[in-house]
Amino acid sequence: MRALPSVSVRALTLTATVLTLTSCGPGRDYQTPETKATPAWHEPAAAGAVALPTWWKSFADPRLDRLVEQSLARNLDLALAAARIQEARARRGAVSWVRYPEFDAYAAAERRRGSENLAFAQPGPNNTFELGFDAAWEVDLFGGLSRAIEREDARLEALAFARGEVLSTVAAETTRAYLDLVAAQELVAVAREDLAGQQRIRDLVAARVGAGATTESELAQADAELAAQSAAIPDLDVRRSEALARLAVLAARPAGEVFAATAGETGDDAFTGLATLMRIPQPASMFAAGLPSDLVWRRPDLRRAERELAAATADIGVIESDLYPRFSLTGSFGLESDSTDNLTDHGSRFWSIGPSVRWPLLAQGRIRRQARAADTRAVQAGIIYEQAVLIAFADVEFALASLARAQERVRASDASADAHVRALKLVQVRYEHGAERLLAVLIQSHNAALARRQAIEARRTMALSVVGLAKALGGGWQPTGSTPPTEPVIAPAPVAADRG
Repeated sequence: MRALPSVSVRALTLTATVLTLTSCGPGRDYQTPETKATPAWHEPAAAGAVALPTWWKSFADPRLDRLVEQSLARNLDLALAAARIQEARARRGAVSWVRYPEFDAYAAAERRRGSENLAFAQPGPNNTFELGFDAAWEVDLFGGLSRAIEREDARLEALAFARGEVLSTVAAETTRAYLDLVAAQELVAVAREDLAGQQRIRDLVAARVGAGATTESELAQADAELAAQSAAIPDLDVRRSEALARLAVLAARPAGEVFAATAGETGDDAFTGLATLMRIPQPASMFAAGLPSDLVWRRPDLRRAERELAAATADIGVIESDLYPRFSLTGSFGLESDSTDNLTDHGSRFWSIGPSVRWPLLAQGRIRRQARAADTRAVQAGIIYEQAVLIAFADVEFALASLARAQERVRASDASADAHVRALKLVQVRYEHGAERLLAVLIQSHNAALARRQAIEARRTMALSVVGLAKALGGGWQPTGSTPPTEPVIAPAPVAADRG
């Protein structure tokens, strides 16, 4: 049997090498990490009619609805997130464009005199005119460009989910600031009522002193209690101003403009009339907490972390693609002449076409270590994702427990406040009839005022617990993409392979 020529053997060897490299390819295919979840939440989670993406509507407060809508429309953090998405789309487009052939047009005119002391020298000045095109096309034989596009796609999706995080945060922070504002105003209103009540006690004591029924020391005690209750009001006004300033920043509006709009009672501004609100809104209809297995799909921060893991995995392939040869097809076509008179003639044409290969053989060690670093970054991204999932489940469990305890506290605080107010009325009547000392009246007045403030703070805490639960569940944005998993199981993060 005749032996094959050596050229054919080398060609077969090169072909086999290329096929082997092609079958391996750079990087590894991304596998979506699985998650583990309990069948149900530890704390009971009631179902509700309000949609989680618009959870703030559970308060049934039109003013709050307008404030949240304004913040979502104007917030600068959201504008920044949108700009970052646009930048990522442009980067993705630039990377995907590398797949296609590149064409460059050029034109040149040159007048040159060569040396007469060279072989084949052309005496005298010479003209050269050129018109043509250059073309180049890198063949994505091993998938390096595909990995780069895969990475940019994942980064773009991660930024889209990051915008979802901002949406969720803006809705939650606007609601928190609104609740703090109304709570401060309700506390101020109650403090002024208590101050007026204390003023009536002081007037009663003064009248008794004038009638000789009591001493000046009791009047001094009444004056001291009146001054103490009056001193608490400025701090509450500061709380109100701070909450209003937060609302202004969230809505991307100057604080002075917002303060002026709040002071008005008529107009179509979202802040108009806020100063008249004196009662913290309570949820009229709650939103559904859903199943624990839905959480990974619903929370934008988890979706972002998963996409960042996908991008880190694809980046391994981008770096490893430099371990493989790169094949390109280049060519040029044009016209060249020493005169413009015959530049467009048939004989002025020139062209060239041919393949090229580039293989950085001496850089293999450096590239392998860069790939190992990328591999380790993917491991880190996997750990970050797994930790984020665990924290998310803990957030929901804590939010459910906080809401349940806050509801219990509201009931107890309201009962305590009512009892203290009744007790104060009884003590005042006894004092007016001389059956009780002033000290008992002052103590009960103080206790009643404290109980009323605690009841307001309890209702504020309960309302903020609703906000915390909505945020923990991933409310405030509209999830897109894949549907929630049905039977999740946590998989450990991949271990980086030793690449030498």
